[in-house]
Amino acid sequence: MSRPPAQPKPTPGPKTEPPPKPRPIKAVAAGDVMYPVAELAALWRCTPQHIYNLIAAKQLASVQIGLGRAKTRVPASAAAEFVARRAAKARAACRMTTPPAPTVFPGAGAVRSPLR
Repeated sequence: MSRPPAQPKPTPGPKTEPPPKPRPIKAVAAGDVMYPVAELAALWRCTPQHIYNLIAAKQLASVQIGLGRAKTRVPASAAAEFVARRAAKARAACRMTTPPAPTVFPGAGAVRSPLR
């Protein structure tokens, strides 16, 4: 009885990493307008980099159409939600908890409220 020839052992090579997972794409309402980053930046009068920073900070939702930054689109509904959140935050920051006390001017005999 003869033995079959020994099989060569595979040589350990560099480890291959699995391909990166695709970025999940959020569902967008049918018919929702999609703004390119440059167009949204022009509408908001800011730089495209600011829009990309908002997307990276997950403050502004976006959809990746293909590979690269030029294919990033922002749904109109996401832009409207972002503006509403920012406006609510600004209103809350400006809201006064108690009205200021009226100012009394000595000798004038009149009380003047700073709210008028």
